[in-house]
Amino acid sequence: MITVISRFPLPAGLDVDTLTARFVDSVPRYQAVPGLERKYYYRTEDNHGGGVYLFRDRASAEAFFTDDFVKDLETRYGQPVTVTWLPTLVTLDTADGTVRRVSSAEM
Repeated sequence: MITVISRFPLPAGLDVDTLTARFVDSVPRYQAVPGLERKYYYRTEDNHGGGVYLFRDRASAEAFFTDDFVKDLETRYGQPVTVTWLPTLVTLDTADGTVRRVSSAEM
């Protein structure tokens, strides 16, 4: 598995309700992405926003996180986007206690 984090400065004056509406409007883009298991939208205290994506494997993440996708994010939010790739070795689902360990083939 791999976790990908996108981060970008938010425009000054963008309120939480407007940002939340933008994030909700983007949900359909992600609902059928091959290999994407979860996506979290966030806003930081220092006025940055972004997404945390959990993919089944690196190949799925790379197929989705293309240069064109990052450019599209930059266009939508009007700011440069940084992307961090994190190999994810273990996940815990606290709802049912499931622990998933990843093989090297999934990274």
